Amino acid sequence: MSLAGQLLPLVGVALGAVTSFLAVSLNERTKWRRQQSIRWDERRMTAPMPSTSIA
Repeated sequence: MSLAGQLLPLVGVALGAVTSFLAVSLNERTKWRRQQSIRWDERRMTAPMPSTSIA
């Protein structure tokens, strides 16, 4: 088997691994941002209302 015949499958596997890693990283990052947004919203809803006294 020639060097090119051995190198092409290896490059394909490496490219697939990098693509898979990038896709999973982007997905996890999006999920984390969404969870942080929801947490902020929940904290805002459960925060005590400031007492405003009109004099």
